[in-house]
Amino acid sequence: PTLCFEGQLSDLFLPIESYQDQDAPAGYRDYQTLYAWALRLGIIPRYEAHLADALASSRMVVVANPARPIAGRDLESLVDYVRDGGGLLVIIGSEQMTVQRRSLRNVGVLLGRFGVSVQVSAVSRPAQVSFGTTGECTVPSPVVVTGGRKLASLANGAAVVCEARLGKGRVVVAGVAAALTTRGLGAPLDRRAPGQTARSALAFHVLRALQPAPGGEG
Repeated sequence: PTLCFEGQLSDLFLPIESYQDQDAPAGYRDYQTLYAWALRLGIIPRYEAHLADALASSRMVVVANPARPIAGRDLESLVDYVRDGGGLLVIIGSEQMTVQRRSLRNVGVLLGRFGVSVQVSAVSRPAQVSFGTTGECTVPSPVVVTGGRKLASLANGAAVVCEARLGKGRVVVAGVAAALTTRGLGAPLDRRAPGQTARSALAFHVLRALQPAPGGEG
């Protein structure tokens, strides 16, 4: 299966055509490692600058911290894509609060179509997140997500990653963007610190949840 990072709505950077991220020296937009590590799960990553091309080319699509409201044709295209069997990964959150507030506003209507919502007043400090059977890691500024099936949560039980279904497809909402950036995971070829290794396990947990069942729908 293919996983497409789309660039029309998303505020993200991938070193594919340009090798310098002048807009974000802090690296909150850089998803190079997540892109590369999809291959470890047998997923072929790609990038498309336009949403329509991303939806047409791949079984799974990533929208990260949308820089403008998702509405009109873009909104309906994403909903139809999931209903028809596609997998949609929505990544939200940032250590930069202005980015966080903007992305939460812009994604609200889309998530509502899947019965999911986010808390605009996100946790403003690093928090411990649990996932899977024994997985744990520290996530900077996680966003609380309500609705759907809980995939990762804070110590108080509040979800920060969830999965929701619509028709034949699924949407995974990951309010842990700061953990999924290259800064959070470490560069693909670097030796990772213990915290980055723990966040890597969370990244794989999120990607596995997005994958369609073998031979099945959704």
